[in-house]
Amino acid sequence: MLRNPDGTPYELGNLKLYDPNKPDYALMDQWDAEIIERSGSPIMYYEVFINVSSIDPLYREARDKLFSPNPVKLFATYEPIGSQFYQDEFGIGSPDDIVFTCNKCAVLEALGHFPKPCCG
Repeated sequence: MLRNPDGTPYELGNLKLYDPNKPDYALMDQWDAEIIERSGSPIMYYEVFINVSSIDPLYREARDKLFSPNPVKLFATYEPIGSQFYQDEFGIGSPDDIVFTCNKCAVLEALGHFPKPCCG
């Protein structure tokens, strides 16, 4: 029979690999935030407020959306991609996306909540 270090029987599913309350993990998280801040770029995050009832069902956009006039400075790393614009039947399009890597705790501290996706 397998036992835990305190002598109690081991039960499948009670293995915890990450405890966010330990100061060791908080130190690693602070290091990660500092590395992203030093090696990354500042980006300005503008909060958008959308009235869900006014979303156009065809174009999936809201014409009366409001952007916050007060941006929040976040830091992120990303790999810049070259412009690969091509022309299709609808005009000029861009198939590539840029992925920004931020520190979760730094973003939560700056915004107070997770960022809202701009499209989906």
